[in-house]
Amino acid sequence: MLGFSFYVLADSVFIARYAGSDGLVALNLVLPLYGLIEGLGAMIGTGFGTSYTIDTASGNDSQSHFFQALMWCLIFSLPIVLLATFNMDFVMLFLGAEGPFVKMGGDYGRYLMVFSPFFMINFTLNAFCRNDNAPSVAMAATLVGCIMNVILDYVFLFIFKWGFASAALATVLSPCISIVILYFCHFMKKSAVPFKVCKLKIRLLFRCLSLGLSSFMTHFAAGITILVFNHLLLGLAGDPGVAAYSLVANVAYVPAAILGGIADGAQPLLSESYGKGNEKDLSCLSRLGLVSVFVSAVIMVVLLYIFMDPVIWLFNRDNDSLFYEMGKRAMLLYSTGYFVSSLNMMAISIFASTEKPKLEAIGSISRGLVCIVLCALVLSHFWGIDGIWLSFLTSELLTLIVLLVCYGFGGRNEKRPRTS
Repeated sequence: MLGFSFYVLADSVFIARYAGSDGLVALNLVLPLYGLIEGLGAMIGTGFGTSYTIDTASGNDSQSHFFQALMWCLIFSLPIVLLATFNMDFVMLFLGAEGPFVKMGGDYGRYLMVFSPFFMINFTLNAFCRNDNAPSVAMAATLVGCIMNVILDYVFLFIFKWGFASAALATVLSPCISIVILYFCHFMKKSAVPFKVCKLKIRLLFRCLSLGLSSFMTHFAAGITILVFNHLLLGLAGDPGVAAYSLVANVAYVPAAILGGIADGAQPLLSESYGKGNEKDLSCLSRLGLVSVFVSAVIMVVLLYIFMDPVIWLFNRDNDSLFYEMGKRAMLLYSTGYFVSSLNMMAISIFASTEKPKLEAIGSISRGLVCIVLCALVLSHFWGIDGIWLSFLTSELLTLIVLLVCYGFGGRNEKRPRTS
C-alpha cells in the first residue's frame, strides 16, 4: 500500500514540476480512478487472503482460493478496460473535467484503466505472499516497483520528453515489475499456497468480498472524497482550489497507505489467532494494532508540520503565493483527521479478520461514503473551503462514535458461519 501511494506521489511531484498547476488539476481529476482500481484489487486480495488464512488455520478447504482470486481480478477489471477503450471522454466528464482537461486527464486515465488487471493482480499476489509468511518478499517487490516508477517518471518526462501522459505509463509499468518479482522470487519457488484450478464459487466470492470490504472502502473512500471535493472546490475557488487540493490528496496517500498497511499487515496474525480460537493472542494483537496506528499517525502529522514548506515547494513550480497559502492551510486542517482515522482503520481491519461483516460494513461505508460526503456538503455550506478541509476529521469522529455504539449494542457477539 505504501508503495502504491508512492506511485501516485511520484507522479504528482514530477507532473507538478513538468506541467505546473494545470498538470496537478488534471491529475487530481483522475485520482478517483486510482481509488476504484486499487480498492477492487485490495478487496479481492485481502478478502481471499483473509479467507485462505482462516480456513487453513481452522482445517477447512482452502485449495482454490488463490486461483479464484486471480480469476476474479480479471473479471472485475474487464468493464474498466472496456470503458477506457471505448468511452474515455464520458469518464472524464463524469469526473468533472472541462475543456482541455478532458483530453489531458483522459490520456493519463486511459493508461490506468487499461492496465487495471495488473494493479489488481499485484494486490492479490501481495496479499497471498503476506499470508504465506513472506511479508519481506511482498515489501521488496513493491519497493522495487516504486523505485522503478520514480526512475521511469523522470526518464519519460524529462529525458524522452514523451509528454504528460507518459507519467501514467511509468506508473502502470511499476505493478508489472512487482508481479514479475513476486512470481519468480516466491510463488515459483517457496510458496505453500496451492493453485487449484476449479469452477468459480459465487458463495465464496461473496464471503471474501465481505471480508475485504474494509480494504476496498479504505481506498475507494479516497476516490469518492476526491470526486466530491473536486466538484465543491470548482464551485468555491475554481481551478486554484482544485490545484491546492491536489497537493493535499497526493500527500494524503502516504499516511493513509502507511496506516492502512499496518492494518492490513496485522490481518494474517489476527485471522490466524481467530481461526485457532486463541482469544488471548487475538486480544493482545488487537490492542497492539490500535496503539501502533495511533502512534504512527501522531508521528506522521508531526513530521508533516515540520517539513510542510519543503513538501509544498515540490509541487509549486511557479512559486505561486496563492497556491502556497491555500495548500498550507488545507494540509494543516486536513491532517488532523489522521488521529481518528488510524483507529477506525485498525478497528475495521480487526472486524474483518474476525468475521464480523456487519460491523466492518458499517464502519467502512460510514467513513468511506456516508459521513465524508455529508460532512463535506454541510460544512462547506457554512464554512466554505475550511469546511471542506475539516470534513475529513468530522466524518472520522462520527464513524468512531457509530462503531463504539454498534459494538456496545451486540456487535461484539456477532458471529458468521464459515463456508468455503
